[in-house]
Amino acid sequence: MDPKVKTVMFLIAVEKDNDVFVAYCPGIGGVFEEAGTKDEAVRMAAESAVQTIEARRASGTLPEDSEFFKTVTTDVIIPVTIPRTKKSPEYRQAFYPMASAAFCQ
Repeated sequence: MDPKVKTVMFLIAVEKDNDVFVAYCPGIGGVFEEAGTKDEAVRMAAESAVQTIEARRASGTLPEDSEFFKTVTTDVIIPVTIPRTKKSPEYRQAFYPMASAAFCQ
């Protein structure tokens, strides 16, 4: 039997604070990044979130599923499209849906 594939999805929130953009993941503790542009803050937070998720997965302490964090188990890898246009509702609401690298159970 083929192994199941687990994909972790999470949201990144972005706020502007004076001259910097602050990006964080409400569903994952310890992810908080600042940058001069929104895109850079999101990129840095996504990288930090993936590292945090991988470390927590290795130690068996993944966060519980919530409105900000979701673990999905499937038989195949699910491709995830990340909206990056200013016209998308997620951009206007300052939330970016992301997915970490999939891993097998």
